[in-house]
Amino acid sequence: MPAEPNHDGPKKPNTAADLLEEVGRTMNPGGDWRAALATVLNIRPDSVRQLLSGRMEIKPGHFRDLLSAMVEQRAALAKIEAEVRAWIAKQPKGDER
Repeated sequence: MPAEPNHDGPKKPNTAADLLEEVGRTMNPGGDWRAALATVLNIRPDSVRQLLSGRMEIKPGHFRDLLSAMVEQRAALAKIEAEVRAWIAKQPKGDER
């Protein structure tokens, strides 16, 4: 069953599979998000497809692993963001592009 659209932004996940897909797509936009999920979850890519299709049960441990990866990615991005902001702040004004 597809997720219902959320009028405040992207579709709102209705099922564990919807949430798993949304996390995968968000953590690896434009890339092979299923392969990235497989790496994070330490499972084979075909197991990700089975999780998403319902042939394999999505367990709380899957989401604990994802949450851990999300926290790590957010921390890494925050560090890089600070470095980018510092670099921009050092640049001469008026040379925007």
